[in-house]
Amino acid sequence: MIHHEASGLPTSPSSGRVIDTPTGRFYIGTDQLGRPRAGWLRLEPVLARYGRSKAAAWDDLASRLLAYFEGGPWSFDEVPTPDGSPFQMACWNALRSVPPGELVTYGRLAELAGSPGAARAVGSAMRNNPLPIIIPCHRVISAGGIGGFSGSTTRDGQAIPVKLMLIRLEKAFSSADQRLDEIEMPLA
Repeated sequence: MIHHEASGLPTSPSSGRVIDTPTGRFYIGTDQLGRPRAGWLRLEPVLARYGRSKAAAWDDLASRLLAYFEGGPWSFDEVPTPDGSPFQMACWNALRSVPPGELVTYGRLAELAGSPGAARAVGSAMRNNPLPIIIPCHRVISAGGIGGFSGSTTRDGQAIPVKLMLIRLEKAFSSADQRLDEIEMPLA
């Protein structure tokens, strides 16, 4: 399974849940400082390792994520945008306005976040997204291809196939009505 670079998954007991998804085991919870985190797990963790202090909230979010993967009704609107730099938060908030099934380029997201011309910085904000799926960084593509995901830009690992699976799950097409299978993949 891939591990989201910015997930900050806990190394000691904390509040959260691990759920099985079509893309692998996915953690939702908080890190040691109480900041919200989510991401795919590399190792098969034991759910009992995580505390149960916010059980109802984590159960609700886990139910929403499972509904997302099952195609049922879901919403992450109530989940607050995590703390980050002002630019990161502007990017994450702008991205949350992109509807499921739609894609946006890094450049367009920079414009939506109020920073035209900052496409590379948007890529960095997406790479540091602590709540993938909830902050749907898989909906962001490059102008010439699929772009990266979870810090990876090649199909060598599992990150890009997971991004493609999430996009397909949402039946996504770009704003130019370009079919996903017509988007060129990056060479490296």
